[in-house]
Amino acid sequence: MDTVLSLDHFSKIYSNGRGARSITFSVERGQVVGLLGPNGSGKTTLFKCCLNFLRAAEGEVRVDGRP
Repeated sequence: MDTVLSLDHFSKIYSNGRGARSITFSVERGQVVGLLGPNGSGKTTLFKCCLNFLRAAEGEVRVDGRP
């Protein structure tokens, strides 16, 4: 299959200690994926980094194979 989104050891932590730490996963074309977690667990941060609104502190985010 074709990978459309991949995160490799992605981290983005804010000064208040909230954010996302060391996340690794990939999504293949045609997959339906949900992201669940409590408030402050990094869901919105992760999406903002995938959309290039924020930069990851560590790791790599690739969309359609491009950083």
